[in-house]
Formats: sequence, C-alpha cells, structure tokens
Amino acid sequence: MYFNQIDEKRRTAIYVRISTAMQKTDRQVEELVAFAKSNRLNFDESTDIYKDIISGFKDGEDSYPCCDVAV
Repeated sequence: MYFNQIDEKRRTAIYVRISTAMQKTDRQVEELVAFAKSNRLNFDESTDIYKDIISGFKDGEDSYPCCDVAV
C-alpha cells in the first residue's frame, strides 16, 4: 500500500461518548470525521459512527452496549 492511499480491506469506526444528556457529540464527531478524512481512513459516515450517550455503568451491566455492536 502506498502512502495516503485508502486501504479498502480495513474499516475505521468512530466512537464518541458523552456522560450526560446535556452534552453533545457534535464537536467530537466533527473532529474525528475530519481526522479520518485527512488521513484517508476507510469509513462510512452513515454506518461507522457509534454514539454512546449517558453511558455510565449501572448495577448489573458489564459492558458498553455501543461497543458490543462495533465488535
């Protein structure tokens, strides 16, 4: 693979997380999408962005639901 060439075999996922409903993921998504594009990472904005909102663990939970989908 040549420098700055998209590797079609690899996919990139963008994961953003906020702790409260009063926060927004917009800035995180914007910055990470810009980074992915500038580094020519292979991702689809409509399917490869995962948002975890109010993601704190509750009693009985042992994983992040969003990460279960990404893996």
